[in-house]
Amino acid sequence: MSELKVAVNNRDSLPDVPWHSFVGRSPEEFEAIATLALLIVTVFAVLVAWRNLRELVVNNRARFIFELDTRWEGPTLTRARLEFYRVYEEIKDVALKRSAGEKDEAYRNHLSKLFDERLNALRNDKNTLKKYHQLTEIAGFFETAGLLAEKGYIKYDDIIELYGGTLVRVYLAFRHHPSSFDRDRDGIVGLYENCIELGRRAFHWMQSRTEEEVAKAI
Repeated sequence: MSELKVAVNNRDSLPDVPWHSFVGRSPEEFEAIATLALLIVTVFAVLVAWRNLRELVVNNRARFIFELDTRWEGPTLTRARLEFYRVYEEIKDVALKRSAGEKDEAYRNHLSKLFDERLNALRNDKNTLKKYHQLTEIAGFFETAGLLAEKGYIKYDDIIELYGGTLVRVYLAFRHHPSSFDRDRDGIVGLYENCIELGRRAFHWMQSRTEEEVAKAI
């Protein structure tokens, strides 16, 4: 024990051995290894953070989609959808007759014009104003969905894959309606602009479908 104390007390008298000799590398090499290790740790931390952020984005997208679909299947929009489909099919039959022998674009133009006329007739009659608001519920839904997509909370493709056929119908039905409002008189700007943009994208998506699928959808 006394020998150990003497050795400790006299540690300064030990030979001056270079510290790097214990690892057999020069200070430059050791510094390079330390830098590389730090880089690896940093890259790993970035990858972990990126994965966590990606999971958060995916989870948020899933939450927004779930909330949209819950609203879509709710009683208010269910009634609005049924009424919209009824009116759409009624106007579709008239548009098909008026555009007989013409190209598909003529049919779509007839349909959009006829639907806009129906909307304006309902809006301008106090006895049918409630029916007008019921029909516009579905456009309001897609306005919200389109705004979420425009802000990047969900993807346009997510909405189109979920509601493609109905969305194209809503686009054809409401694409002329904003022009029925006067900015100064009605104080309305950008009515249904996100809904229409979403519908326009869905319409282009629909062009990649077969003719039978398109005819069934619109």
